[in-house]
Amino acid sequence: MCATRLTAIRHHAEAIEIIFDPAKVSYRQISNFLQFMTEHAQSPGERPPDELRSAIFYTNDEQKRIAEDTIADVVLRICRAKRG
Repeated sequence: MCATRLTAIRHHAEAIEIIFDPAKVSYRQISNFLQFMTEHAQSPGERPPDELRSAIFYTNDEQKRIAEDTIADVVLRICRAKRG
């Protein structure tokens, strides 16, 4: 049996590019899904470790508006969760 030692790489960021057909799925649906997955990967109301932070990128003004709306929704949910 071979054992491999894994060492965490810290202080880096990873990103993915999602190429999508807006006729089949909207930018808002993708943004909401990714934020939902990010939120449920951590304990409610807790700040994720730096290596699990998230970002939303956009390519036009409409996507920017949607990204800002998504972030505002997440912040509101976190504030509500902290209040109990």
